[in-house]
Amino acid sequence: MKKLFISSLLASILSGCGGSDSEPNTAPTLTGNLEHEVLALESNTFTFTLNDKESDKISVTMSDNHNWVVKSNGPETLTITVNPDLFSVGEHVITMTLFDGKASADYDLKIMVKDNPQKWEEIDVSYESLVGGWESQDKKSIFAFSSEHQGVAIHDNQFTYLSYGSEGSENSGLQQIKCYVKKYECKLGELDYAPFPFRVIAQSGSQIRVVYEGGAEQQVVKTLIKQDMPQISQSMEYHVPYHGDRNSSSFLVGHIDFENQKADFSLDILKARFYGSPQLNSIRVGAEIVNNQIGNIVEKSIEKYNDYYRDDVTYRPQHYAYEHQYNSLDILYGSEQFTIFDLNYQRVLVPDADRSEELSAKIKSSFTPKNSISVITHANRVKDFSVEYGKPYFSQFYLNNQVEEESFARYRGTYFTVSDEHSGKLMIGSTEREATEQDVLLDIANGNIAIDYEGIISNIGVFKVANGTEHFLTTVVTNQGHVTPYQFANLLTEFEEGFGKSDFLSTSFEYEDGSIYKFSETELRVYETESSYSTQMVAYQDDGSVITAYCSGELVDNACPDEGFRVLNQYRIVNETLTHVVMQKRVFFGDKNINLIYKMKKL
Repeated sequence: MKKLFISSLLASILSGCGGSDSEPNTAPTLTGNLEHEVLALESNTFTFTLNDKESDKISVTMSDNHNWVVKSNGPETLTITVNPDLFSVGEHVITMTLFDGKASADYDLKIMVKDNPQKWEEIDVSYESLVGGWESQDKKSIFAFSSEHQGVAIHDNQFTYLSYGSEGSENSGLQQIKCYVKKYECKLGELDYAPFPFRVIAQSGSQIRVVYEGGAEQQVVKTLIKQDMPQISQSMEYHVPYHGDRNSSSFLVGHIDFENQKADFSLDILKARFYGSPQLNSIRVGAEIVNNQIGNIVEKSIEKYNDYYRDDVTYRPQHYAYEHQYNSLDILYGSEQFTIFDLNYQRVLVPDADRSEELSAKIKSSFTPKNSISVITHANRVKDFSVEYGKPYFSQFYLNNQVEEESFARYRGTYFTVSDEHSGKLMIGSTEREATEQDVLLDIANGNIAIDYEGIISNIGVFKVANGTEHFLTTVVTNQGHVTPYQFANLLTEFEEGFGKSDFLSTSFEYEDGSIYKFSETELRVYETESSYSTQMVAYQDDGSVITAYCSGELVDNACPDEGFRVLNQYRIVNETLTHVVMQKRVFFGDKNINLIYKMKKL
């Protein structure tokens, strides 16, 4: 590509009865190939011919001062020598400006630098130099490493937990951990470590060139740039925990009030429970926000957990309850789509009058501070949300009619139909009351559904998660003991009829934690691992649902015969796509029941 900028002097000399015009100056020219393809870490030389019609001396300047590009020019030739490094992989356009003192001309030299795997050499870098957050220029590859040898990799929204073991340890080097998200891939109660291929092949300042394994065992080569001072983006005003493609049907929604400098974070932490069995656990952490950074943690955990302590002498398991104390929350990485935290926490023993002081001391001595990587992604209110009149929808949300009650006892809405602009019908029930259809007043505007039932208004938010397509309904809930109300989200889906026994039998279903549900004519098997499963007896219903229970024999009248109290489950498919189903799960325990929503992958 050639661009000419001619600056010439036109002189007109008038003398006597006539005059003469001088010739205009011509810009210098360049001849040669202006498009080249080269390999990184290899030297190449390009030669060009220079020409100036008036034989003026030609100077050449370059638009980009790449340290791997060297030029030299004589009166009639220009020589360009390139020796690009691995950080230069990609297309480069260098503008060469020729100037003869009077006129100039621009020529664009295009150089495509291709990778050169034959010359890759792994660089030995310390783990400490990796601590922090890294991202590729296109933000499709994100890594974060904590000082406690934990990390996370996000590639094209595919999520991997990482652990680093020192040399000589059982799991040395960078390892990937599968079990926290997909329990099915692991042995029961164990973590599954596998080497995570990650090589640094170039390093320069705050950037590294890496080779690692992306999704489907595909090799990925990226330049990663380290974030200097990561902070929380304003896009995280509402956020949810993230650990891969979100198939969750319900979760906590966190909220950051940047104006008042306070946050109620909704996080998932990696924790072990019941003899070390791994799992993800949803928590809430209140903190101050100062200049988009984390200040003091202002609210401790009030959720209670259970575990067992084995006595050193008898090895008899001793049950105990505990809470979490959150000590610090550090930002490792921040962008508009993700924030990655390093959380430090420890167990606090819940007092028990029946436990001896000696045993309490032994249990407390086993408590040591832990760290966990936690990732959040943004959730956005759907301000243009609308519904189709007369179409039934299914979700679950709390109403404010019994706000003084614990959340499990409050009224909940499930199926609803919008009749017109201001009215509709809603199935309302609770754990202690069978759901019945009620007339309600509705007002849908700006991503909010205002439901007026018995003169009390409940505001239900409508959200989407990150770049997802599903809608979620959220309710602000306050439980006894909680200082800060929390916002709970459940999947919203259109309700479709016509599903039945054949749909349960036609395929297996994968839940969000990786467990596999397999229905047969007589039983339901829930596989936590490939070889470990629990069995429930089944009874298919005329309405298309299926009742399941843990019984030693077949169900009689939808119950376990002569076996006393049993928890019953009822599954109903309410929606289906090519890849997933949405199920309503009702859990019956005695005269009480709760509703759950499962989004499950078809296998």
